[in-house]
Amino acid sequence: MTPLERLSDKMIGAKLDAVDVCQFSEHNRGLVAARDLKPGEVVTFVPREFLVTREKCRGSEMGVKVEQVFQELQFERPQDIVFATFLMEERLKQTESNYYDYIETLPKSFDMFPLLFE
Repeated sequence: MTPLERLSDKMIGAKLDAVDVCQFSEHNRGLVAARDLKPGEVVTFVPREFLVTREKCRGSEMGVKVEQVFQELQFERPQDIVFATFLMEERLKQTESNYYDYIETLPKSFDMFPLLFE
């Protein structure tokens, strides 16, 4: 079973059966239709509790510490640091993390810096 299949099994209410993750090139991945789709059909849906949100990252153990350090130093806190810290914290938990299978689907290296939008 792939990490994406394990992830979709855990996410009650999620809809991922109509898509597959595809590696288009070394640095480009995306979703492709896994079967014929009907007009207007919802092809993917992830319940909010499974999303990695800014609030979830800031509320994590390390997220709280990062926020405190940035406040003490009076620095503006880049959201990418809070997000990266959250992923590192969850990755250290390995299979004990609710996000383990999600983290396993992420690229192992990425030489470009993705932008995070609100």
